[in-house]
Amino acid sequence: MMQPDRSEPPKRAAIYTRSYQLKHLGGMNSIQAQIDLCKAYCAKHGYMLSEDQIYYEAIGLATEDTEKH
Repeated sequence: MMQPDRSEPPKRAAIYTRSYQLKHLGGMNSIQAQIDLCKAYCAKHGYMLSEDQIYYEAIGLATEDTEKH
């Protein structure tokens, strides 16, 4: 795994994911998969990611309910 350059300040990241198919896909699976991919990318490329910088939005197609975090 590539180590970040310590002479530069750490790169920071935030994650925002969105799914319009929440109810169809059975809950948070689609959103969690997106978050997991983003976390892996951040780790691989030396980004600092805080759990409080992960956001998601789920919109159910049938009811147009919106859930934000």
